[in-house]
Amino acid sequence: MRSPSRARPWKALLAALSVLLLVASGTVYWLVRQEADRWPTLAETPRVHAPTSPARGSGEAWARFARAVDHMPASTDSLSYALNDEGRPTDEGRDAWSPFAPHIELLRAALEETDGLVYPQPSRPDDEPPPLRPFVTAARAWLLAAWSEAEVGALSEAVTEMLLVQRLGLRFIEGDSGLVGTMVGVAIEGLARRELGELLQIYGSEHPELYESAARGLQVPQAGFAARALASEASLMELFLVASGPPTEPIVAWGYDEDVTRVWFRLRMQAEVDRAALPRHERPTDDLPLPWNTASSSLGWLHNRSGRILLDVATGNYADVATREDAAIAGARLEQLRIAVRRYALAHDGAIPSDQEALVPAQLAAPLVDPFDGQLLRLDPTAVWSVGEGLAPEGATLRLPL
Repeated sequence: MRSPSRARPWKALLAALSVLLLVASGTVYWLVRQEADRWPTLAETPRVHAPTSPARGSGEAWARFARAVDHMPASTDSLSYALNDEGRPTDEGRDAWSPFAPHIELLRAALEETDGLVYPQPSRPDDEPPPLRPFVTAARAWLLAAWSEAEVGALSEAVTEMLLVQRLGLRFIEGDSGLVGTMVGVAIEGLARRELGELLQIYGSEHPELYESAARGLQVPQAGFAARALASEASLMELFLVASGPPTEPIVAWGYDEDVTRVWFRLRMQAEVDRAALPRHERPTDDLPLPWNTASSSLGWLHNRSGRILLDVATGNYADVATREDAAIAGARLEQLRIAVRRYALAHDGAIPSDQEALVPAQLAAPLVDPFDGQLLRLDPTAVWSVGEGLAPEGATLRLPL
């Protein structure tokens, strides 16, 4: 049996270690709270904002758009199938648009509304967002209707209709439509551009006037919509963040109360918006640092480690949103360039220009820049292309054959 005298030193040592641990924990906790006190307050931290403002208005434009896609036909698989392959759709595929004719007419009328597209963002976390998928369905039906016109010889009308579908996508991109609405606009705009390019490739050589119409009507999305969409998303996420109540006890213990949580959320999202607003070739590609003072190194890491995990969960990875803006702008400019090259070839016995300068000013008002690197879009005897081809999710759209 162990003697009491031998047990006392171990008990004393354990007691001393316990005291040291308590003192160290208290000191670290105090230092962490001191670090938290160096942060700005919620009142000092403005809501996330984008450098440019979206087109706004009374909301009547959105109401008319919403009425246009109300009670859409349920069966839409044939629409996607008919447009999946390159070239003209089959006869059966073209007929799939007919049930959507009333909705197309309403959308065409809604596009005349010039008062801005004000997307009704939820005001409470349990608000149902307006449906957006029906707009993609209606766009597909509208494009098939344009193909049907082309097949009966109404080629100019078909080009006009496809340009209207592109304009529909642009209204979502340029208006106050939130992150999801903006991405829906990108999808519609890109789909319309692709179908227009295929129609011109099939009919353009025999009908060069189609290139003139397309050159006049084709538009390029304006830079800045990704930053606006992220700022809108930040407002929506903050609404949910506030409604979710105070953070859990372990987070409070590390110095994160409700206001501090909203502060780091705003700072992180503002950094995402600022990055998206930069041109691609100036945009940092590595992970954004936490945008508050970490000069104390280990203490900064210690204090921010919970926040770093929570931020990653709450904000996700929004870098792809800016890349989609780059791809949309590059794709539209490439289509403009391809149209200009074909017009040049028609006027020069099929010759392809060696560079964009040969297209100015007859076919282009000015050379077109690649948003991925700030240089001119590339042109060779077989294609027009962007250096973003290997970087963007829609890489295949960034190389267009001549």
